[in-house]
Amino acid sequence: MANLFVKISLFLLVITIPFYVSAFPTGAGTCDVDAMATQGHGQSSAQGFSTGGGYAITTTKSGQQISISITGGKSVEGVLIYTLDSKGSRIGTFTVPSGYQTKSCTGSSGSTLTHTNQNLKNMPINFMWAPPSGSSGNVTVRAIVVQNFANWLKLQDVSFDPSSGTSSVSNVTIPQSGSTGSDGSDGGIGSWFKNYLLFVILMIIVIILYIVSSVTETMLRNQRAKAKNYRN
Repeated sequence: MANLFVKISLFLLVITIPFYVSAFPTGAGTCDVDAMATQGHGQSSAQGFSTGGGYAITTTKSGQQISISITGGKSVEGVLIYTLDSKGSRIGTFTVPSGYQTKSCTGSSGSTLTHTNQNLKNMPINFMWAPPSGSSGNVTVRAIVVQNFANWLKLQDVSFDPSSGTSSVSNVTIPQSGSTGSDGSDGGIGSWFKNYLLFVILMIIVIILYIVSSVTETMLRNQRAKAKNYRN
């Protein structure tokens, strides 16, 4: 019984590993780049993770839209990118390319993009973004790229003028009125439990199997002891 329990436990652990060594396979686990360490993947192991680590955001004017690009060297598995106005509200609309989807966060429904799969995405990654009609003032782009589950990098914020596309690295702290999910949650224990639900369920199953196997093994030992005493 003990050997059976060990085999089952190892099997359950092995099938969960792919979920926790890569990017979340169907999109970012958080709406906010600043919450990645607590609501998403945990603390990053990547060198220079808080300053981009060689990845950067650039913007250029393209007709009535803005081309927003993520540049860097190594291909990535996951992306979270969104745009904010000067008050911290999500603004504008991304054109959704293949392999990406809008993420449901507070604010403009099309202002946040994330990946739909963990296939490698080569650099540069280009997005088209349109400002809302009648908008004015600079817009800030925030983004994270995920190389694998343990290694993610927060890119330096970039502010740009929608009328010209001219951009610069932003040193302004912007209030995050759009950082919560569409249900108004702000992460914490609830978000952690949601992200690691499969792992939690499997660990509960392992514990139950351990208890059952221990009880069964004890019962079998008692039965063998009784049978031995009976024969004697």
